[in-house]
This record gives sequence, structure tokens and C-alpha cells, in this order.
Amino acid sequence: EQEIIQQKKKEETQKKIEGLKTGDRVKLKDSNSIGTIERIENQSVTINYGQFTAKVSIFDINKV
Repeated sequence: EQEIIQQKKKEETQKKIEGLKTGDRVKLKDSNSIGTIERIENQSVTINYGQFTAKVSIFDINKV
């Protein structure tokens, strides 16, 4: 049962990563700020918000 749960989490993570690409506009879940994905690394993304950048988890953003 634990293996099934872990497998589903892996599939969900993979779907989330596949749905994102460099240049996509995204919004942080905890913020009203909208930025552009500059880089995707494992389960984190680097987002450009104009004058600054932030590295956040893929689970903390939503595509706009």
C-alpha cells in the first residue's frame, strides 16, 4: 500500500513537471505576483519577477 502511494506521488510530480516549461507565466500560491519561469530543476523552478528572481517548489505555483 505504501508503494502504491509513493508511485502515485511520483506520477503526480511528473505530470506537474511536464505541464511546465521555460517561459510559462506562473503565479505563486501565497502571492499575487506573476512571473516567468526561467529554469526548471528537479522539483523546483526559478521565476523572474522583473527585478528579482525566486527559486520555489513546483507545488507552490500555478500556471496563469
